[in-house]
Amino acid sequence: MAAARDGRIDFLRALGLLLIMLAHVDPPEWLFELRGFDVVLMVLLNALSFRASGGARGSWGGYVARRFRRLIVPTWCFLVPVLLWLTVMGIWFPGARLSLTDYLSSFSLTAGIGYVWIIRVYFQMALISPLLLAALRRWGLGRYLAVLALAAPVYELYCIIAPAGENLPGYLSHYVVQDTVGYGLVCALGIALPEMARRQRLGAAAYAGAGFLLLGAARGFPPVQDAKYPPGCYYLAYGVLVSLLLWELLSLPQARPLREGQLWGWLSRNSFWLYFWHIVPVLVFQDEMASLEPFGARYLVVLAAAAVLTGLHNQIRRRLRPARA
Repeated sequence: MAAARDGRIDFLRALGLLLIMLAHVDPPEWLFELRGFDVVLMVLLNALSFRASGGARGSWGGYVARRFRRLIVPTWCFLVPVLLWLTVMGIWFPGARLSLTDYLSSFSLTAGIGYVWIIRVYFQMALISPLLLAALRRWGLGRYLAVLALAAPVYELYCIIAPAGENLPGYLSHYVVQDTVGYGLVCALGIALPEMARRQRLGAAAYAGAGFLLLGAARGFPPVQDAKYPPGCYYLAYGVLVSLLLWELLSLPQARPLREGQLWGWLSRNSFWLYFWHIVPVLVFQDEMASLEPFGARYLVVLAAAAVLTGLHNQIRRRLRPARA
């Protein structure tokens, strides 16, 4: 029997999705900065969903293969028509022509057309989630959280001395080491969250808040986004602080009507393809979108297009499924 859905996860995943989509329609600077916790929130929720599903059933290799089919293969399938369209546009408008590097970095989910890099991060978290859960069970919660708390400043020190730039050491440090370890710290916290008491969750929020304030004060409180590519502790601490506070608010009895909203459930269940389909108006029709004012109008167009395309996508899938049976 499938486990009952957690309304907190559904609501927060819907919120995270809506905020990420908001970032892609050029909102005001203050709003763009405020929603800077969204990716961290989604990584935390992925870890919670991993726990809610019972963890990795079977072997590590089998689980990773399933996540590859669930995450990477659909992303590549989505990229093919998008890149074909952009290639055709490049014929008519040479200034928009894609390079070989654009194609390769798009399919490697690093740079290229952008937007899909988060899927690579999800897959990297899938690689380490079973290992983190095994560590939690082996060490116990207290030791696990202590190691996690000590790992964060060590990682920040690495970020200071890490190689950077458009070269192989910089590439490996950013996309392999820092994306895996940085978001891995968030994933590790999410895996432990179901076993943490309220005081431990609030303690983790206070720890993240203290780190955010200390790093911010030392740097003059720059925009959080400045520490996002690759993820630094200033950016991660802000994301963890806001995410944990939202989790606590959604856990209150007064928030039950909010947790049980059907809209959040639909957005959460369809978040994967809603995210992909919102890229179509943002990327393919970027000139038309750029001229649409105010930003709220762009946002509504993107939301409506993503919802309609996802609905059509779901209908096609339902029609094809019996034919394959």
